Amino acid sequence: MHWTEVGDISNGALFLPVPGAQRHRRLSSDVMVQAFKRRLKLADLPEGYRRHMVHARALLTRAALDGAPIQAAMRLSLRRSMFQAQK
Repeated sequence: MHWTEVGDISNGALFLPVPGAQRHRRLSSDVMVQAFKRRLKLADLPEGYRRHMVHARALLTRAALDGAPIQAAMRLSLRRSMFQAQK
């Protein structure tokens, strides 16, 4: 929500190729993958790490910080194991 407020984004693409680019131009999936790989390297995470792993962990972390029930967060992140969700 903060990203959309700061960027004054009410519709269209969330991530744009360059500042000031037209709203209907989206970053290609290849560009997003390369950016993700660079960030993994900077974060010193293993190469086998996948985007969905980062997304699921971010979702679970945010849910925990917001006080959401762990079972609801597990359903959203598609985690079946309480151990995996708490990790």
